[in-house]
Amino acid sequence: MLFPKKQKFTKQFKGNLKSKTFRGSKLVFGTYTLKSLNLALLTSKQIESGRRAIVRKMKRLGFLWVRVFPDKPITQKPNEVRMGKGKGAVKF
Repeated sequence: MLFPKKQKFTKQFKGNLKSKTFRGSKLVFGTYTLKSLNLALLTSKQIESGRRAIVRKMKRLGFLWVRVFPDKPITQKPNEVRMGKGKGAVKF
């Protein structure tokens, strides 16, 4: 799984996805690309499952470049916990 080696702060604000980004949207390496059509955050599990499916289809004939990285920690509080008492632990 992909995750950062070191972070200054373990928990971040959620933020919002305002508009489409144009950085990294052009094809730089190779001849084919996989592009997202919706605004969404990608998890490391999603990136890894996509990578495995593409490598399996290519039958290891060629190169695959993954140009995204899941560097935003998502927190979640456990079930049946009362409101307040700070932010939850990092889930993924």
